Amino acid sequence: MRRFDRTSQSQSNALNRSHNRSVFARALWCGIATAFLSTGCAPEEEPVEPPLGVRPVRVLLFDSDEGCEVCVNDPFSLESIDGETIAAGDALQCVNVTSSDGLRFGDLDPVDGPVTLSVQNHGRSRIARIRDGKQEPRNSYPGAIEFSVQDDGSLRVLNLVDIESYIGGVVACEASSAFGDESLKGQAVAARTYAMYTMARRSERSYDLRASEGAQVYRGWASGAFGRRARRAVEATRGLVLSHATPDGPRIFCAFYSSACGGKSQSLSDVQQATVPEPLQGGVECHFCKIAKKNVYEWGPTEIKKSRLLERLQSRRSDFDDWKDIASVRVVKETEFGRVHTVAITNSKGEEIQMRSEPFRLAVGSRTMRSTDCTVIDDGDVIRMTDGHGFGHGLGLCQWGMEGLARQGRLAGSILRYYYPGSRIVRAF
Repeated sequence: MRRFDRTSQSQSNALNRSHNRSVFARALWCGIATAFLSTGCAPEEEPVEPPLGVRPVRVLLFDSDEGCEVCVNDPFSLESIDGETIAAGDALQCVNVTSSDGLRFGDLDPVDGPVTLSVQNHGRSRIARIRDGKQEPRNSYPGAIEFSVQDDGSLRVLNLVDIESYIGGVVACEASSAFGDESLKGQAVAARTYAMYTMARRSERSYDLRASEGAQVYRGWASGAFGRRARRAVEATRGLVLSHATPDGPRIFCAFYSSACGGKSQSLSDVQQATVPEPLQGGVECHFCKIAKKNVYEWGPTEIKKSRLLERLQSRRSDFDDWKDIASVRVVKETEFGRVHTVAITNSKGEEIQMRSEPFRLAVGSRTMRSTDCTVIDDGDVIRMTDGHGFGHGLGLCQWGMEGLARQGRLAGSILRYYYPGSRIVRAF
């Protein structure tokens, strides 16, 4: 796998400058060509030369008021944004990093951020977040780690990592260990497409992707047999992404995926107001995800108290701040595929707020309302969901459906084209 140069902060900064961003954008939007690997994709054009300066992914690991613990077993250096070496050595014993009075690493004097931790010999940093006074499990991260202090005084921790190493970690988290090799290859291509699409649109922001379900789950380097299988799938699909045809030539798109569609994918237009590319128009028939484990293909009944729902809505939306209760919840619109599209929420004063079903689902809780393909019942003090199918937003690739097709002998390229109609697999680098 390619790794970006991690020898100094100044070099990391150089990778983020506008020149390389334009190179990165050209790699995505211009001159990409169909690739041929064991994914079952027939070549139609010669591949382009690999672009220069594909920058690292900036993954937001977490923001924390309490800091974290960091350990390194290999030679390391801590450097300021100006390239000044703050500390270096053959190893970094586990130290706490806090931000209450500038950045403080163990017993070192506090410094202004950001500060970058670089590790030599392709080593990795082991980081454990501290939350509610307790240390969470350590994860091992390749690449560099950037620490900074936010305006509210919290510690922000980013992983600056080459995209193929990042995708290896994502595949190990987002795919099931029960998946076969073709499914892992398909997952790698979808995850890489999603990442590069997002990176191209966030180049001026402080980070590209969160390391959570809000983007793609990423916990760094995955050890064990499944981690090795995930990295082999990434290597087998190196540089491959999904595209669709436009009047200006092929373009990549936001390759959404979810655990199980429950029978049919839905359209992006039902989730948000957006121009919908052909691969995300929904309506893909899928009963292959029936092989999924319990509470994935079918689920329910589940419920949430109205008082708890109001608390969760108020934590997400200011228009619920003055509400004292929820009197009723009803479905006012369904999608053409039979999913919940819009719900109306009313309080005892008769005030009503309508919202799309996906943000409503996330407010209820993604483990309580596992998909919008369900029946929503107002039952006194609780909202009950019954007859549920699928797990997730149901856009694009159905992960368990992908595995179902793979078990029938379909290759990754064929599976991806099935769930993203009109798409082609192309080489971005």
